[in-house]
Amino acid sequence: MRSRSGTGSLLRDPGSPRRPCRSRERHERFGEERSPNGTPSEYDFVAGPLAAAVFAFRDFDTLTFDVVPAVRSYTVVDPFFGPVVFVGVLLRDGVVEIADFDVDPDYWTTVEEEPG
Repeated sequence: MRSRSGTGSLLRDPGSPRRPCRSRERHERFGEERSPNGTPSEYDFVAGPLAAAVFAFRDFDTLTFDVVPAVRSYTVVDPFFGPVVFVGVLLRDGVVEIADFDVDPDYWTTVEEEPG
């Protein structure tokens, strides 16, 4: 992937296929509706960070990996959830499956408490 000079836009490598992506991860830790104190719902998760991760994992080959080329991670910073880390696995049929994600439920509390 290269950056266009002066614009900061990224160009996708033409040899890199867009891959289908799916998530079987259950979102049960979020309720069907937002809580009275503003905790996000499952819909907020699916429409926000999960949708962004699915979009990013479609360009799986452009994401960097640590040890195993078939496993990549992607972090989405969302206004409701804070940073959400997703792990995608490239399956033999060429589909990327979002295998796991992690949300720090105390992120916003920690940020508010930091001196600054």
